[in-house]
Amino acid sequence: MKSLIIIFMLFVCGNRLSAQTDSSELRLKQIVQLRFETLTDYSKFGERFELSSLTRHRGEIVCVSDDIPSVFKIDTNNWVIKSTDLLNIGEADMDFEAIFSDSKNLYLAAETGYDALYKITKNGKLKKIISVSEFLPVFDKTNSGVEAADIDRKIFYFADEGTKGTSNYIENGAVYQYRNKSAYKLVETTGDITDLKLIKKNDTTFIYILGRNNSEIIRYNINTKQVERKSYQYIEKSPKYAQALFDTGKPYGMGEALLVTENEIWVGFDNGNERLRTDNQILNKYLKNKNSEFPAMPIILIFERSF
Repeated sequence: MKSLIIIFMLFVCGNRLSAQTDSSELRLKQIVQLRFETLTDYSKFGERFELSSLTRHRGEIVCVSDDIPSVFKIDTNNWVIKSTDLLNIGEADMDFEAIFSDSKNLYLAAETGYDALYKITKNGKLKKIISVSEFLPVFDKTNSGVEAADIDRKIFYFADEGTKGTSNYIENGAVYQYRNKSAYKLVETTGDITDLKLIKKNDTTFIYILGRNNSEIIRYNINTKQVERKSYQYIEKSPKYAQALFDTGKPYGMGEALLVTENEIWVGFDNGNERLRTDNQILNKYLKNKNSEFPAMPIILIFERSF
C-alpha cells in the first residue's frame, strides 16, 4: 500500500513539475515550409525572399519580404506564396519590415533610410502616414529603426528594433503608441523586437511582441501594464536541440514575422536563404511539408496559443 501511495505522489508531483515548466513555454504544434506557386516566381523572388511580417487582411494571410516591393498572400491549404497586385511601386529600394491591416486598408512599415508608416492606396501606391524617425532614438549605425507596427482604429503602434549592445546582439527594443501627432513609449524589452500584433479581448487591448534574440513572445496589457512572456528557446537554443534549424551556424534567433489567431501563434523565420538541416530533431518531428524543390524557403512555427 505504501509503495502505491509513493508512486501516486511521484506521479502527482511529476505532473505539477511538468505543468510549471511548460507554463512558461509555447507548445509547438507543427512547422510548415513555404514555397512559391510557380518556378517563374521562385526564379524572380526566391533567393531574395526573406519573410519579415504577416497579417490577416480581408480573410487572407498576406506577407512581405525585406527588400521586395510586393505584397504576397499565403494559401494555407498548401502553404504556397502567391504574387498579388496590391502594391504597384516598381523596383523601389525600400526595406519593408511590417505589414498590418485595419480590415479595410493595408499598411506597411519601411526601415533603413525611410523609417515611416505607409498606407497602400487603391491603385497600389504608398501614402506616408507617419514619419517614425522623429520619435525614435537618434539614428546612427547601431540603431535599426522601425521594425514592427499595427493599428487599432486610428491609433498606430510601432516598435524600434533596438540598438546593438556590447555583445553585438540587438537589444533594448521599445513599443510606442502614436496619437494626436505624438508618440508615447509604452514598454521596453531587454532584447530586440521584430514584429508585433494587437489583439482585443472584451475591453482589454494586448500587444503581442516577437522578441527574436530571446526567442520569446511578450504579451503587454495596455490597460494594466502587465507583461507576460512565453518562450520558444527550447527550439532554437536548448542543448537538446542545439543543431540550427537552418545551415547558418549563427547563434542569434531567426523569428521575424508574427501572427496571432484565436487558437494559435505563428512565428515566421527569416532563414537568410539557407537550407533546412536534415539532422534536426525538431524538424524531423514537426515539419509537415518539407520542400525538397525549394529547400531554402522560410518556415513558420505554429504554436498553441496559451495566453
